[in-house]
Amino acid sequence: QLRGRIIVMSAKASESGTLYEGVGAGEITRLLLEQGFHVLESEVVLPRPLKQTGEHKVSVRLPGGKFEFTLHIENL
Repeated sequence: QLRGRIIVMSAKASESGTLYEGVGAGEITRLLLEQGFHVLESEVVLPRPLKQTGEHKVSVRLPGGKFEFTLHIENL
């Protein structure tokens, strides 16, 4: 259900697209929960917080395997 999806979020960023605050596993987990996906923060595979607007591939490790979706961060 999550595999291949594009999830959109807004965050404050500079004109060059650099986020003022990095987007980490906690923020991504809350966003997914708001959209009806039941995941734990520990299941979101993110080597480091995201710091740029645009599209990012994010993995979630669930009992059924590892799934990837696209997180699109747009400037607020």
